[in-house]
Amino acid sequence: MGKIVTGTLPNRTMELFIVYTPPNEIYTQWKLTPESGSPWSNNKRLFDNFVHAHDHSQDSFWERLFHPFQQPSPAPLGGEQKFLITEVAVESLKDKALQVFFIDGAKQRLLTMWKVSSAVEALWTEPQLFEPEPPFDISTITAGTTAKGLLHLFALSSNGQLFSTWKTSLASDASWAPWVRKPDIEGRTKETKIAVGRTHNGQLNLWQVVEDRLMVSKKGMANIQAPWSKSRDFLSTRGNSSFKPTDVAVGPLSDDRLQLFFINNHQQLFTMWELPDDSVKITKLPEVQASGNLDLEPPMMAEPFVMIPPDHKGWTAPTLFDPALPEEVGQITAMAAGRHADGVLQLFAMTTGRGTITTWKESSDPNAPWMPWEIPPPPEFIH
Repeated sequence: MGKIVTGTLPNRTMELFIVYTPPNEIYTQWKLTPESGSPWSNNKRLFDNFVHAHDHSQDSFWERLFHPFQQPSPAPLGGEQKFLITEVAVESLKDKALQVFFIDGAKQRLLTMWKVSSAVEALWTEPQLFEPEPPFDISTITAGTTAKGLLHLFALSSNGQLFSTWKTSLASDASWAPWVRKPDIEGRTKETKIAVGRTHNGQLNLWQVVEDRLMVSKKGMANIQAPWSKSRDFLSTRGNSSFKPTDVAVGPLSDDRLQLFFINNHQQLFTMWELPDDSVKITKLPEVQASGNLDLEPPMMAEPFVMIPPDHKGWTAPTLFDPALPEEVGQITAMAAGRHADGVLQLFAMTTGRGTITTWKESSDPNAPWMPWEIPPPPEFIH
C-alpha cells in the first residue's frame, strides 16, 4: 500500500510526493526543469523516522530545502517526533506556493507544512498540527482548488464518512473553516477512495469510490458560494454498473479537459475524458447569488442540493487504458496524474510487484497516444 500525489512548483516544475508503506515515510522526486522530457531527480527521503537536529550548513540545496522535516517540531508538537506516515496530499496556494498535508498514523493526527514564499527555492515551514483538528479518526485525504483559487481539503474517516474544510479566504495565510461532514450517500455508507479535479469549464468535481460504485458531486464555477450537487453514480449513467471500481485518479489535459482513470476489482485500468465543448454542451450548475464576504464559503450541510442531468454528459465512455498494464507489476495500490508545463499529462501507479511505474502522453496533443509503461528502479529500501 501507499500513496502518490503530484504537485507543481511555482516555475511549473512537477514534483512527486510518495508514501511507501513500509517504511511509512515520504519520498520525493522532481523534474530538473519544467519540461516533460527533463530528467527526474533521485528518489529522496524527506525526513528520517526520528526527526532530529543537525548542522545544515554543508547540506545540498534540496537537503536545505527539506531540512524542516529533520528538525525538532515546534509547539504544539514539542520535542523529537516519530511520524508513521500513511497518507499525503499536496496543493498550491493562491500565491503558487505548495502546501503539504500528511497523516501520522501512529497518533491518528493530521499535520501540514507549506513553503514560506512562492519562490522555487523557498524553504518549508516545520511540520505542525493542522487546525482545526479533525473531530474524527482520519484515514484518507486529498486536496483541490476552485476556479477562484480557494483551497479545499477533503478527508475520509476510518469508518468511511466524508468531511471537508476550506480556506476562509484566498489569502495564503488564511485560516481554515470548521470541518463539515458531507451527508452519506443513500444506500451506501463506506467510502474508500476520493479524487478531486477541476473541469475545463471551472467546476470542482469530487469523485468517491463507495463500495462498488464511483460517485461524483460537483461545485459551481465562478461563484465560490455555489452549492455542491448531490452525489450521483458516475458510471451507471453510462448504462453499465459492472465496473466495480476500487481506486480513482484524475488529471488535466493540455486544453484543461480532465482525464479520469479507475481500477476495477479485476485490476483492469480504465479511462475516460471530457469531451470538447463542440461535441456536447457541458452542463453547468446554477450560480448562487453571494452575499457578504465572497471569500467565505458556507458549510456544505447548510447548502441546498442541486439536481443535475446524468453525469456522463460531456464525457467519453470508459475504455481499457492503452498501453495495458504489464503483468509483472502485480496489483495497483495507488494512482496519481499530473500535467507538465508543456501540457503533457503523466500517469503514475504504485504496484505490489514493481514499485512505482509511469506512462505519459507522447506530446501535448490531448489526443496523443500514451508511451509504453516505464518501470524505474525502486528506492534502496525495497531491495
